[in-house]
Amino acid sequence: MASTTQRATSSVPSDLEWKYDVFLSFRGETRLGFTAHLLDKLQEQGITRTFFDDKDLEIRRKVSELFSAIEKSRLAIIVISPDYASSKWCLNELVKILECMEERGAVLPVFYEVEPCDVGDRSGSFGKGFTELEEKYKDDKEMVGRWKAALTKVAKIKGCTSKNREEPELIQNIVENVRNEVGPLSLEPAEKLVDIDSKLKELDVLLELESNDVLFIGIWGMSGIGKTTLAKACYERIRHKFQAKSFHGGVREDSKAHGMASVQRKLSNSLMKKNIQDWDAGEAASWRSFLLEKKVLIILDDVDDSNHLRELCGKPDWFRQGSRIIITTRDERLLISHGVKKVFEVPELSKVDALKLFSLRAFRRENPPESYKALSDSFVDYASGLPLALEVLGSFLYGRDLDAWSSQSRKLEGDFTLDEKIMKILITGYEGLDPQGREIFLDIACFFKGEDKDRVSEILDSCGFNPGIDIDVLMEKSLIKISDNRVWMHDLLQKMGQTIVVQQSKQPGGRSRLWLSKDIFHVLKEKTGTPTVEGIVLDLLESKEVKCHPEAFSQMFNLRLIKVHNVHLPEGLNSLPNSLRFLEWIDYPLEDLPSEFNPEELVELSMCHSRIKQLWNEKKTLPSFGNLKMLKVPFKSK
Repeated sequence: MASTTQRATSSVPSDLEWKYDVFLSFRGETRLGFTAHLLDKLQEQGITRTFFDDKDLEIRRKVSELFSAIEKSRLAIIVISPDYASSKWCLNELVKILECMEERGAVLPVFYEVEPCDVGDRSGSFGKGFTELEEKYKDDKEMVGRWKAALTKVAKIKGCTSKNREEPELIQNIVENVRNEVGPLSLEPAEKLVDIDSKLKELDVLLELESNDVLFIGIWGMSGIGKTTLAKACYERIRHKFQAKSFHGGVREDSKAHGMASVQRKLSNSLMKKNIQDWDAGEAASWRSFLLEKKVLIILDDVDDSNHLRELCGKPDWFRQGSRIIITTRDERLLISHGVKKVFEVPELSKVDALKLFSLRAFRRENPPESYKALSDSFVDYASGLPLALEVLGSFLYGRDLDAWSSQSRKLEGDFTLDEKIMKILITGYEGLDPQGREIFLDIACFFKGEDKDRVSEILDSCGFNPGIDIDVLMEKSLIKISDNRVWMHDLLQKMGQTIVVQQSKQPGGRSRLWLSKDIFHVLKEKTGTPTVEGIVLDLLESKEVKCHPEAFSQMFNLRLIKVHNVHLPEGLNSLPNSLRFLEWIDYPLEDLPSEFNPEELVELSMCHSRIKQLWNEKKTLPSFGNLKMLKVPFKSK
């Protein structure tokens, strides 16, 4: 038995394997009355995963099955009634419950029509039943000794008593105690929390739960990466170590919808178990005093404003020793500005774990059937390790046939629109940018992913932006990454950016950015460009030649960036927009630039491998190059 105890008490804090929230232990005499009413109220309050033995144990259920249920339960309610100690099965249950749960404080005794002292002393009417049972099993002194020790222990645990209380009041008090301990937080079953254990182990290092310091920990990453899921899992695993705890989800949305005072009031109510209706200076002072008295665990989920942190969790000296404040956010700068030094960046799922998560949603099993394997791999590749996308796609495809799967795969391959649910989550990061940050994000998504950071900065700078600080902001908000000095972003963030542009107009010529060769070819050949177009970038890998209308650029008054090649001008080129700031035209086929083009805004001009002999024909006065910083042309100036 000792080894079982060691396993149960040591593994519980690190494993999310709860099959039940509550194990309900009781004697048959309360089955149809008090215990049935208690079970109904628990379920009514959302605590639905309750183990309730609705059959006689001796007849219908194996002891091993019962003990397994105890080991997989987060908390036990023990309804100790007058006849409880007359049952060998109830007492063995009690021994096992204490063995698994006593050390972590997960035992709630309910002394129903008995006194705790009678339970501990085995006296009064309660003791009569035990005496008869003891006599029956007098030859097994070791087992009887375990029963006695268990009754002594449980009598000393603070619980609920029916003495001088109405039954509804007693049940309500029990339910409130259970809700404080088990939620509900709507956490997925452990088997569906893919790759959670490895992340929790890394988070453990930052939490330093044995330290008495007050620690702030950040969980940072892009939208949909699993920050909230990880925070919930962490909360469920360590909450029993704190005197007061609160998980406040959706801080960003809550404060936006109801104001900061409402968020403060809800957090205070949750921690102090009060029902404060109005948040004023007096309540704020009471709350601050409470934080100094109790070792607390606070999780603030989805924070996007540093003012929220100043109002909700201030400084370490607000809190009692040993308290932990965990903040989830997309914005690393928010954590830095609040002095949070312990930050866990949530990584994307590996290909193996991504396939497992997708399969759990699409097939309710860890691996896809063989006939769906290739298509499953394609969807996993599309999601690029983002849990949100894997869950949305898997749930959407669940129960559909192969034809539907193939159709959806083709749609995703050829479509620049995202699933609405995925788009709704991802776009929040984009919406949090200032106008210039949004423009740079869209430029990177459409033109510059994978390009050299310094070169991208040069081009953006030539377009009138200040890319230095904005690139830093995009990194801090988990929208881009710099690796090997190249600019990267998650595939679905890129697709989101491109979707934003595509949704600007059904016609390519009405969009701000053109990067798809078919769209560029159409706009240049058919002269369908509008003043909305700001940038045209044609991938160098695209070798197809395109014939450009001589007036193709005539209506693109706001075009600032051209980066093309293999664009032929059989009828010449009559105009270029004077708004151009960056012009790179490889294999430019003419000997000069349009005579009406005024390059005053031009910062960089690159005409490598072109036929150009002079920038302007001799009939035109040489224009001003007041902003030109870089010139690359294949001829010597006269």
